[in-house]
Amino acid sequence: MAVGSLDPFFGQSIMDNLRSTIKNCPDPVVYSDVGHFVQEWGEDVAKKALKHFDTA
Repeated sequence: MAVGSLDPFFGQSIMDNLRSTIKNCPDPVVYSDVGHFVQEWGEDVAKKALKHFDTA
């Protein structure tokens, strides 16, 4: 899970609540200088996901 801490709609607390409902969800990757469009950091998010699942 990737979270933009500046997101005015789905900020850290909302995403923490969502994460608690997802079985075995790993700790989030929080981007402190990112807002709602975390997908703009897609390359970094993808690399971290691959590393987490040990496929890279």
